Amino acid sequence: MVKEYFTRTSRFWLEDGVVKSRVKEPTTFTAEFVRESVEAMAALTQGEPMPRLAFMDGVMFVDRAARNMYADSGLILAMALVAESHDGQFISDFASKTTSVPFPVGIFTTEEEALQWLAEVTTKGSDDEA
Repeated sequence: MVKEYFTRTSRFWLEDGVVKSRVKEPTTFTAEFVRESVEAMAALTQGEPMPRLAFMDGVMFVDRAARNMYADSGLILAMALVAESHDGQFISDFASKTTSVPFPVGIFTTEEEALQWLAEVTTKGSDDEA
């Protein structure tokens, strides 16, 4: 059974140890919307940091305060941004280059590539701690 949580802007679900999200409709993310997203992630993970996969198609913009809120949440081990559209790729690239985050970020065109990368970077991180 997949655990899921809905905010005003997005659907979040926990699947195979990865928190995934997809916007319901074209959305500009502000700190208010990201606060809801962080609450959804915390509810799904019981406050434990986990890999994160965000489907970026439909994300119109993520403002600086919102990007910083994700970065400071403490809930993300690594973030994979999946964007099939040119607009989604542009937003993903912009967000990843304009925000300093304490976790690795990768941009992909398929969910499969993103999941493989998340598995590699989170396994590598746990191996480094051992």
